[in-house]
Amino acid sequence: RHILELFFQRVIDLIKCDSNVKAVLESSCSSNDIAEMKKRSPKMTVLNRVLAIEECRCAVWRALGLDLSVPLPVLNTERLLYGRVSDIGHDPGLQNVFVANSCHKDFKSFIAGICGLFKREMVEFDTDKA
Repeated sequence: RHILELFFQRVIDLIKCDSNVKAVLESSCSSNDIAEMKKRSPKMTVLNRVLAIEECRCAVWRALGLDLSVPLPVLNTERLLYGRVSDIGHDPGLQNVFVANSCHKDFKSFIAGICGLFKREMVEFDTDKA
């Protein structure tokens, strides 16, 4: 979960500070979503909605240096991935992010992509053996 928090914080910072990302956001999103993203702590549902817009996702991915083929998985904001991804604690100094083999392939691809941003490595584990 911690790597997702790091990722989303970086995305929020980009949306607020990167002029190219801001321009795409302002041309692609509703005025309500733009206003929400300007808040100190925007709602995750709005951030997910913004990133689901292909132009916004691509602008953010470019600014982060992520390969544009890394998909944005469908993230359930009501139970945001509890039990699906674990950094073993809130911010351990570990280099691995453990992802269950039962997770959707887009989710695994997304996690593997953002792990590189934070010098971490994704490790898939078998839920039947865990």
